[in-house]
Amino acid sequence: MPDTIENIAEKAGKSNSLATELTLGRGTDDERTYEILPLLGERENPINGHEMIRRAKELAAHLGADHRQFFLDHQAEIPPELRCYIFAFTDDTRTEGRQILVSDIYWRNGAWKLYWSKRNLSWNGRVRVLRRVLSRPLAA
Repeated sequence: MPDTIENIAEKAGKSNSLATELTLGRGTDDERTYEILPLLGERENPINGHEMIRRAKELAAHLGADHRQFFLDHQAEIPPELRCYIFAFTDDTRTEGRQILVSDIYWRNGAWKLYWSKRNLSWNGRVRVLRRVLSRPLAA
């Protein structure tokens, strides 16, 4: 039985020694926690941007410009071990000519940088999306 995208994300969380959650703005009125989710299975070939966006939507991780900017504004809080990833914000697109571009952020030259990548590129196993974790109820 083939893995669903939800199963891929769950397996990665269990087998991955890297962080699976990220809290930014800790201690502020706008503190946000995100789950860090992969979009590809362990041995899966790269996917195109259309499939990446479809999977992000399926995972409820189809975040846009507000979350992208929050990520950049709080980049000093992002653990160094996450520098190996590309974070795609699949609901943050723009058009240049006939190309649709998706915002993605990755570590380069000592900082997290915003890039606009063609949606029809091949996206590999380094790409991650973030799913906002809403406030959890306090333990009794």
